Amino acid sequence: MRSSVVSIAALLVGCGAPSAPQAEILVAAASDLAGAMPELAAAFEAESGVRVVATLGSSGQLAQQTLQGAPVDVFLSADAGWVDRLERAGRLADGTRAVYAMGVLVLLAGRDTSPPSAVEELARDQYSRIALANPEHAPYGIAARQALESAGIHETVQSRLILAENVRQAVQFAETRSVDVSLAALSLMDSVRHRWVRVPMDLHEPLAQTAAVIADRPHTDAARAFVVFLLGPRGREILLRYQFVLP
Repeated sequence: MRSSVVSIAALLVGCGAPSAPQAEILVAAASDLAGAMPELAAAFEAESGVRVVATLGSSGQLAQQTLQGAPVDVFLSADAGWVDRLERAGRLADGTRAVYAMGVLVLLAGRDTSPPSAVEELARDQYSRIALANPEHAPYGIAARQALESAGIHETVQSRLILAENVRQAVQFAETRSVDVSLAALSLMDSVRHRWVRVPMDLHEPLAQTAAVIADRPHTDAARAFVVFLLGPRGREILLRYQFVLP
């Protein structure tokens, strides 16, 4: 998957103050941002006076809705691929795409089991129900499938796979003990409620989380300012606290 990084300085070209003190922008954000997004929105609003309304979902579903004309100002994808599609369709404001973080895949324990210490252990009979986000539209699902294939066990466990709509639902399946283990996002892990093991990042293509401003929207300056904020010290501080790897 292709990714591109732009500097904060580049994003600031043509970016003045938000267009109006009471401007409101809609941010379509990948589900792995469920924990971080409220803090990001509140911090940006306090700094800029711009209200952020966030909608969360799988990156593929959000991209499709944006392509169909949903009133999205900023798209925060869990990978670069869905941003590529929007760019090819001419839906991005020029020079606004940027990698804001790298996502981390984990094995999250469900039911009364412990998480396996390695992906290969998912082939054991004790892991009879394994949840992952749907690879058709969720980047974490694609990464999970790639990890299973890299470990040489995808065919073995294929009949045991339970598809979630997005990575947040995969976490919920583990939390409700509906599955034995979920392939989930580190950014959604809670040290009190969850038991997990990181999946080596070399088992799948990078989860290069990519931001972009959508073209031809009424508050483009405010949207650009939000992406600048996300890439700046305060945004990075919040992302780091939610265990994203910073680029």
